Amino acid sequence: MADELQALLNKIVDEELSKTEGTKEKILAQAKAEAESILKNARSEADEIISSAQKEAQVFRTKGEEALRQASRDVLLSLRSAMDERIKAVAIAVAGKELSGDALGKTLVHLIEAFLKHDGNEDRLEVLLDEKEQQVVENALAAALDADLRARCQLSPVGGMGKGFKLVFSGDSVVYDFSDQALAETLASHLSGRLAAIVSGN
Repeated sequence: MADELQALLNKIVDEELSKTEGTKEKILAQAKAEAESILKNARSEADEIISSAQKEAQVFRTKGEEALRQASRDVLLSLRSAMDERIKAVAIAVAGKELSGDALGKTLVHLIEAFLKHDGNEDRLEVLLDEKEQQVVENALAAALDADLRARCQLSPVGGMGKGFKLVFSGDSVVYDFSDQALAETLASHLSGRLAAIVSGN
């Protein structure tokens, strides 16, 4: 009887152990499947995050490069503008110095001689100049030009004209502008183009 009972108990225990083992295997298989699914999803999310981060990094890089290019252009434009202003100021100062006082008188003497002596088409010449320069120029013309050339040249003072002069030929509506402003603009335009080429590396 005891042996039969023991056999029955052993059988019950074996059956329970067998059931437990099956349940354990099932639970382990399910856990493994869930773990693999979680890992797969995690890898997929990680790939998406990395891809998105790479795209954003590329966008930031592109925007940064464009901002740098724009800043470089702005700096070059600002530099060119500052250089243009400085060149114009220097050109006006140089032109003003060379087109006033004795220097203006000497320049006009040579110019008047060239136009009235060597160009038969021009009979009379009018010189527009600042009224402050009139006496110096008259003295220079009186000392250097003969009576005939002086008679064919008329000085016309203009208030507030500044440095330099303008030439008007008889019967000609064209005015030749040799004022400090006109000469400075021409000089500055020429120099600005050359300096801009140097700055841009061309």
